[in-house]
Amino acid sequence: MRILITGASGFLGQHVCSALLQKGHTLTVALRTEILPEPLRPLQARYPLSLHMMLYGQHLDLEGQDGIIHMATQYGRSTCSRTSDIIASNVLLPVRLLEDAIAQGLQFFINTDTYYAKAGPGHLLQNYIRSKTHFREWADVMAGTRIQLIHMRLEHLYGPGDAMEKFCTALTRNCLNHLPRIALTSGQQMRDFLFVEDAAQAYACLLKGLPELARGCHSVEVGTGQAIALRDFCRELHAATGSTSVLGFGDIALAQGEIGFSVARPGLLQTLGWHSTTCLQDGIAALIADVRSRT
Repeated sequence: MRILITGASGFLGQHVCSALLQKGHTLTVALRTEILPEPLRPLQARYPLSLHMMLYGQHLDLEGQDGIIHMATQYGRSTCSRTSDIIASNVLLPVRLLEDAIAQGLQFFINTDTYYAKAGPGHLLQNYIRSKTHFREWADVMAGTRIQLIHMRLEHLYGPGDAMEKFCTALTRNCLNHLPRIALTSGQQMRDFLFVEDAAQAYACLLKGLPELARGCHSVEVGTGQAIALRDFCRELHAATGSTSVLGFGDIALAQGEIGFSVARPGLLQTLGWHSTTCLQDGIAALIADVRSRT
């Protein structure tokens, strides 16, 4: 298939691009700059990878494309992040893309969604969560039966290539550095930890299974289907690093709106032939190796 990709240089995006190129798909990467991001350069050296400049407020010429995979997002983690920037990235941009996809007769639009939608009021990322919800609601109305609209709701991603400030990567680095004590919450939150390469294969499987899905809106949950306590994940990682750090469970109070339990029901993906294949121990080993190589 010929697919336009947004967010290709992100943590998930680079893994999805790699998986799809290996399957023989032809990708066009939508960029906001003329400079190819560093994570995509090894892929461009091995595969045909087209680039498309994408500016806010401009319609895209999607001639020759079969569909769009939208992964670009703005979390608004910084205290100086503007609400208008979050809305522009997470609502206006994908609305424009979906409009163009429908108007130009594309087959599908895959929207990357998040388990954060389960968070309660006052969550640190509430503006991000709200913006993702708003787009999902607008998209369902816009799509009708004119296009295959699939919301891929991902559980807690981890694995090689994530930003160093993200939880799993930061914890790994702190363990490897043998910090005297690592401050953590109680760790009683239950999470479905999804290895990023398994998530990428879920996109590839979904593309293969598109003929089995009707036009209209579909919600696809992506995860292992098994939840474990955050403290158990931390202990597993801590042991695998051989760290002398003390895990300070309870040092940090739970944040307002924190999600207590989240697990995927990946039934639809499983009927299409996808299963998570990376066990937690192997995923953690890959994460540790990656962090070691970058520090």
